[in-house]
Parts: sequence; structure tokens; C-alpha cells
Amino acid sequence: MATDTDGNLLACRTTPANEGEREGMKPVLNIVKQNHATLKKVYVDGGYSGEPFKVWGKTTLNLDVEVVLRQDAGVTVKDGIATLATSTPTPEEFTMAVSLARTGGKGFKVVAKRWVVERTFAWLLNFRRLKVDYEERIDVSEGFVYLAMSCILLTRLFA
Repeated sequence: MATDTDGNLLACRTTPANEGEREGMKPVLNIVKQNHATLKKVYVDGGYSGEPFKVWGKTTLNLDVEVVLRQDAGVTVKDGIATLATSTPTPEEFTMAVSLARTGGKGFKVVAKRWVVERTFAWLLNFRRLKVDYEERIDVSEGFVYLAMSCILLTRLFA
């Protein structure tokens, strides 16, 4: 799924469970780039990390792919002790590690640019038909996602 910065659906593709995230996202980005030729940068989560995906985005679609990681990436908390991935942390990393150690590594943290798609998923899950996969055909499931997003946008437009 690809959204704009307001969480409005730009493109969606439903894939089988045995297809990886990166392979499933390539057709979505192709659709988005065709419909929005001025698009220059794409923010993705850690599931799309790796040089091959970035290189594919740059060479095929002329897109700058930026992976947005969680703030606590590289920090593990065990028995109230936080371990950092680096031996020379910045003051911000140190403060974050102390905070995580105090809370036991639990708690929700908002990460800029990542919550937009998560919020769109939450909006879509207000539609009963999308909570459980009832459909036998993938294209029908995808169609219901577009239908639900159309309802959301129409509600915004006329509310």
C-alpha cells in the first residue's frame, strides 16, 4: 500500500502470503510513479531496507527510497539493562536507552513518517469486510480496499 502524506491511498496491491514485501511493493511503486510523475522520494519501513531495493527504486523509477527506522532500532532491553548497538552512543541515543531500560523496553513511540500508513490501515479496519479475509480472489480483496477508501474520502468531502 502506498499513501500520500495525509494517509490517502495512492495505490494498493494484495499479494499472496509467500510473496515478499519488496517484490510486492515494486508494482505498487510503478503504479504510483505512472500516476504521479513528479514523485521524487518514498519513505518505507525497515521491511524494505537493503541496497537492492534502493538501487531498484533509483534506477527503474528515479525515486529516492528512504528507510525510516524506529528510534529504538539497535537497542535491546533485558532484565532492565539496555544494550546499544554502538560503543560510542550520541547523547540522544544514551537518553533513549535509559528511558527504554526504565520502562522495560515497552511502550508505543510515534515515529515521524511511519505512522501515516499505519493510520490508513486503522481507518480501513473500521470496515467489517476488511477485518477478516472473506474473499477467495485477490482482486476482489483489493477492490474492497479501494471501495473502503472511497467511502472514507467521500465522508471527508461531505462532512
